[in-house]
Amino acid sequence: MTTDADDRYLTDLAELLRADRMPEPQIEAVVGELIDHLDSVGARAEEEFGPLAEFAASLTAAPGAAAGDDGESPAEDAEEWRWSADYDSDLAVLDRYGRQGWEIRELDRFGRFVARRDRKAAMAWEYRREVVSRRRRDERTALLAPEGWEPCGSWKFVTYYKRPLAASLGPGAAVPDPPAGPRNRTYLSRGSRIGMVVGAISLVLLPFLFYFNGDDPGTWIGGAVGAVVGGVAALLGVRRSLRRDSGERSPAATELTARGSDGE
Repeated sequence: MTTDADDRYLTDLAELLRADRMPEPQIEAVVGELIDHLDSVGARAEEEFGPLAEFAASLTAAPGAAAGDDGESPAEDAEEWRWSADYDSDLAVLDRYGRQGWEIRELDRFGRFVARRDRKAAMAWEYRREVVSRRRRDERTALLAPEGWEPCGSWKFVTYYKRPLAASLGPGAAVPDPPAGPRNRTYLSRGSRIGMVVGAISLVLLPFLFYFNGDDPGTWIGGAVGAVVGGVAALLGVRRSLRRDSGERSPAATELTARGSDGE
């Protein structure tokens, strides 16, 4: 019977195999065989298989593990793209580029989406966004797992999930000739852009306000209160919008799934 340490070892191993572009069904088969082996011999994972990184490298270097028919590793054709978006743009961008074969692997510490695509074996993905606290994230993930959704990144109180469209479309989810990678790395809605312009103008005007009203504390107190109220209102508006849209799937991917189920 595997221990918590064994489970962590095997979970980390699966992540390393994904990073090396091993197909998901093969990862599941490999991990399942390793669990059966550990149960049969009664050994601990690290003692039996050695250091994690070395063992993962040996699996991906094995014939057929991560190589194509011509012997080239798909990683040679893998692209990586990091980008950021506000909460009014994220799902639309995820949908657009998910259909072009971009898979979100994580959100980095700056809140940017880290996407990868293998041009030789690109498959379409769909995404959804959930507003969930950190304490209840595992519970929500468990509820979505039977439908094929898996987490692909979290930021503050938002968690993103991905699912390959191959689960519903089969071969129709393949992207045989993916377009060139996007140049843009920041996506902002019109409201966000207007807010940034207003904020920049306010900063420019602040020195003039101080110059002409420096002796009037009421001016500064009113300005500070207005800024705080405006900021809180904006935050509440964002959270209200997110809660309204929590669980929403990327729209065009949803439409594509419906067409595939109808045989169009």
